[in-house]
Amino acid sequence: MPKAKSAVKTGKQTLDQRFHLVRFFSIGALLMFVLVATALLYFEKEQSEFFRNVQTQQIQNFQKVQTDFAELQDKVARRDLLVIHEAGNVNLTRLFANALWNSDFAPFVAKATRLPIQPCRNIADVEIDGKMKATNEKKACYDNLGDQIMAIEGFSEINEKVFQSMANSSVLKVKVFDTRGMTVYSSDHSQIGDDKINNQGFQQALRGTPASQLSHRGKFDAFEGTLNDRDVISSYLPGYQPGTNVIVGVFEVYSDVTGFLGTIEETSSQIRSVAASNQQQVEEVATANQIRVEQTSTKTIVIVMALLIVLFGGLFLIVRRADVILEQQASEKEQAQQQLAQAEKMASLGQMVAGVAHQLNTPIAFSHNNVSMVMEGLDELNQPLEVAKRFASLVHSVDVDKVSINIGRSRKVIEKVAESENDTSILKEMLNDTVQGLDQMRELVENLRDFTRLDRTKVSEFDLNKGLKNVVYIARTVISKDIDIIEDYSDLPEIICNPSQLNQVFINLVNNAAQSISRTGKITVSSRLDGDMIRVDIRDTGKGIDDEHVDHIFENYYTTKEGDKGTGLGLPISKSIVEEYGGSIEFETQVGSGSTFTVLLPQRMNAEKAA
Repeated sequence: MPKAKSAVKTGKQTLDQRFHLVRFFSIGALLMFVLVATALLYFEKEQSEFFRNVQTQQIQNFQKVQTDFAELQDKVARRDLLVIHEAGNVNLTRLFANALWNSDFAPFVAKATRLPIQPCRNIADVEIDGKMKATNEKKACYDNLGDQIMAIEGFSEINEKVFQSMANSSVLKVKVFDTRGMTVYSSDHSQIGDDKINNQGFQQALRGTPASQLSHRGKFDAFEGTLNDRDVISSYLPGYQPGTNVIVGVFEVYSDVTGFLGTIEETSSQIRSVAASNQQQVEEVATANQIRVEQTSTKTIVIVMALLIVLFGGLFLIVRRADVILEQQASEKEQAQQQLAQAEKMASLGQMVAGVAHQLNTPIAFSHNNVSMVMEGLDELNQPLEVAKRFASLVHSVDVDKVSINIGRSRKVIEKVAESENDTSILKEMLNDTVQGLDQMRELVENLRDFTRLDRTKVSEFDLNKGLKNVVYIARTVISKDIDIIEDYSDLPEIICNPSQLNQVFINLVNNAAQSISRTGKITVSSRLDGDMIRVDIRDTGKGIDDEHVDHIFENYYTTKEGDKGTGLGLPISKSIVEEYGGSIEFETQVGSGSTFTVLLPQRMNAEKAA
């Protein structure tokens, strides 16, 4: 049959280590309050920061839209201005070509084209400040080429007609290039003879596509003379043979758009001003919204905090009331446990009373008989004492007759005493037996008094071995004479405890051990040190504990005893007492072979709390 083993250990738990409801609720609620407040403040800050970022992003987006719109308007206006003037220059060039090309420019350009430009191009450029620039020799070559062109017959007439045609117009300068890129005419004569073969605008116009550019000139030589701070549109325009699509040259026309551009810039400035005003309004609205959001968030936090405080106050009152009720219940429970423990002790005491009565009856009976016999013996000794008194009086008597008569009477009394069976040695022996009987009764009463001490708050130094001996002495008055109790104690240090409580634990265990033995058997009570613990083993040779009961033996009111022999409180109360001292109860059992209950107590017990 396998052994069943169970151990109940609670470390240093004591009845005083209860859950302090109000304290833990206050601490927990305060921590939660701080946590919730921190979370609310964090989320409020995050929300405010998020709204501020959204507002800032919206302001930046609005500003970008305004700026992009102003820039786009300015760009579109400049583009439209460039397109419109380019179209006008194209028409102007066609009119100019139709009016002067065949009659004047065609013969002149034909003569100029015969002048060689390649020698000037062959002169290599030099690198100056990282850029390739023409040398003075090359510049002189082109200047010489310009002088030759202006020396061609008819130049003056052509120049006069050009100035007349462009007078009082927005055109500031006119240049004509042959198909080689050489400047064959310019209203600015210093530019005649220049080479434009590498100019992208010239190349694009030579391919039939006009190329225009808007630029600002700090100083500009125009028909009317030198102009300052002018916005100019320069257009490279293909020159067609009148009536055909054959490109015979390239025209470059410079138009003054300073006034138009000023209007565009004024319009753009107005748009930017309106945009800035709108931007300021948007920022003011955003600032006002941000303030309202922060105020709303602050109010929300204040309301939530107030609600939390009210909630905490309500819960605190409820918890405080609950704590009072729990303390009352705990006190009532402790009183009930003490009453149950006392009831269990009284139940054990009731069982012992019969044994104590039996133990007391024997010495009381023979003490009573001895005292009665001594009293009778003393009555018989009373007559010789009277004779002795009478004899003493005879010494002073001179009446012989009376003396003889008294002596005769005394002889009869002495003879009667001599014939009596009473002897003073026998009486002394009877009194000695009486004293021994009284000593037995006193010892039994003292042990019973020590065991049944009801003062649970009395804590003192206690010799555990002496207590075990006392328990065994009391137990012998209850259990069967056929059950042998063996005591095996080792030296133990004294402990601070309530002796009555530990006496109750061990008497319960010894009684249980005795009740598990059906007829004859043996109970062994031993003590020893086990590390820093004091170990008490109570081993019996009884029937053991069935498996179905092993897990329930420490439950209140659970008993396997028949009838009213058990209350089911002995082991639970014993377990509670031992645990109060920071100890534990373990047991091993084997059905048919017996059980061993082990009580482990620390050498330094929680006596103050247990008391």
